[in-house]
Amino acid sequence: MNDNDIREFFHENRPTPADRGTFNIGLHARLNAVEEVKRLHDAEVARCRRTALVTFAAGLLLGALLVVVALLHPVALPHLPAAWLSTVMAFLAEWKEVIELSIALTAIVLGLAPWRRSQRLF
Repeated sequence: MNDNDIREFFHENRPTPADRGTFNIGLHARLNAVEEVKRLHDAEVARCRRTALVTFAAGLLLGALLVVVALLHPVALPHLPAAWLSTVMAFLAEWKEVIELSIALTAIVLGLAPWRRSQRLF
């Protein structure tokens, strides 16, 4: 197929122009759809920012609480360098409930995140 064949094809199959009113109605409908998508996108971005802020605040609060608990209840560390593993295991065994609660709260917060919900635009 050469350029003349393509020109002839488009010349023979020229679309009929729609009247101005129909074109304007279709144009406005498409512009309104674009504005709706922009509005939904902006709302989703705002929800994500709020969720990130709440998650950050919860993490900060939980971290501060864990630091306070750790400072109020220190674990006596032996001075033997060979006993570090048993000390770490004793600490984890003693504070397992706090660690489990931290993991559970993190999982709950991540489970409530907006990316878990499916939202259809149309």
